[in-house]
Amino acid sequence: MKLYERSTWLNPKYEYLFGKRIVEYDMQSAGLSLVKEYHLLDDKTIKSLDDTIIKKDRVVKLGLIQRNDKKFAKALSEAFVDARKRFFQANNLNEDNILSIKKDAFFTIDTECEVTELGKLNFRPKHKYSSFIKLNRIEFYLDTIGRSVDIKGLGQGAIHEKLVELHINYMLDFILTFARGREVNTDLEVQSKWLSTFVKRYRHKELDIGYYRELSQTMDFKVNSEEGILSMNECSPVFLDDIDISYNYYNYIVPLISIII
Repeated sequence: MKLYERSTWLNPKYEYLFGKRIVEYDMQSAGLSLVKEYHLLDDKTIKSLDDTIIKKDRVVKLGLIQRNDKKFAKALSEAFVDARKRFFQANNLNEDNILSIKKDAFFTIDTECEVTELGKLNFRPKHKYSSFIKLNRIEFYLDTIGRSVDIKGLGQGAIHEKLVELHINYMLDFILTFARGREVNTDLEVQSKWLSTFVKRYRHKELDIGYYRELSQTMDFKVNSEEGILSMNECSPVFLDDIDISYNYYNYIVPLISIII
């Protein structure tokens, strides 16, 4: 299968990248743009979609058409493939400079895409990152200067926003700080000492309780009790001694330790 034929793909060469220019190119209003570019619907329907200002409502309308018209659904799927093919060829993209594909979005590595408009299709540079880490099958796209992170594999939309909100000052801050150390080529001995101190404090439960919230879709604390393990949305520091801290430790901290050992 050719690279542009893949709707989702993560480059197997990279478990992590530090100090790179990673850019997410996103096809603006992908569904409607493809419909216009490839003339997939009649003019009346296209105008109706065009007049639907709220993006969520437009996506719902397109989804209903796809569900009820299998021929259109197939044509739209083929249009996505052709659009990726045209964008990749126009910008000489291949497995060496593509980090991942997410249907209508592409993450490039140290590559400037000069051709971003193809007919009705506009591939805008949506986000820029300086590092990437894959942990626990989860993808972290990191802007260590802006202290922001996008996560692929732990929900989308409101779920993703809530996840970042709850963790940005805790486990995500830890991951960002780790990545920043690699970007500026911090001496391995210095970073090892920093990491060792963090791990010691984590294991002895000396950190803010927010570090022990699981970095998962549930976003819960796991607390040991006489009735078994309880999942709690919020947790008072009085329960700190009973919190199970293993999830973040084994899924995120240990893999990061392995990078610099």
